[in-house]
Amino acid sequence: MFQEWFVGNEVGVVRAHALTRSGWASVTPEDVQRCTEAAELATLVEHPWPHIRAAIAAHPQISVILLRRLKNDSDATVRAAVAAHPYAASSILWQLATDADLTVRLSVARNPHAPPCALAILAHDDDPAILALVGRHTSAPADVLAGLAAHALPAVRAAVADNPGTPESVCMILARDQAAEVVMAVCLRRGLPKVISAFFVTSENRPLRNVIGRALAISE
Repeated sequence: MFQEWFVGNEVGVVRAHALTRSGWASVTPEDVQRCTEAAELATLVEHPWPHIRAAIAAHPQISVILLRRLKNDSDATVRAAVAAHPYAASSILWQLATDADLTVRLSVARNPHAPPCALAILAHDDDPAILALVGRHTSAPADVLAGLAAHALPAVRAAVADNPGTPESVCMILARDQAAEVVMAVCLRRGLPKVISAFFVTSENRPLRNVIGRALAISE
């Protein structure tokens, strides 16, 4: 589609307008991917089809202005694409962390650039998958990790135990967890304090010692 409209040095908005003149139905996600300038994306952002707007929201050349605009899109797939974008501003991710749609909140939790303020909101989410993602997130604040370390679900506590940023004091608590998967997550961490390693070996809980022994290849 784009190739039909290349004439000499005509680029950017010329290409986008050519597409809109030929009808919205002719625009494909591949056309969006071939855009090289923010001006092209701005011309196509009014497209009526959500999957095209989602492709725009995921484009590496999209401007912050367009991301702010699309974060309020009526379609959740578009908002999820905004939430997953590496250049989404902290204020955008903070807003989308409260989105009613689960896929949008999951996208925020999976975004490695999610700010602590957004993760603090997601730490109170009802979805276990989101809580586990927050527990593993390297930007999660210490108080958020401490709170999730006391969660009722072992999978959430194990996620916190697996986080290299979890404070030592929290690791000490998780090392005494009743769930084997949580304790194993702690013991498999690198650079554990000696006091925790000693606890693993001297614990009176034989099943726990067996689990740790298998994980660390420590023979009793």
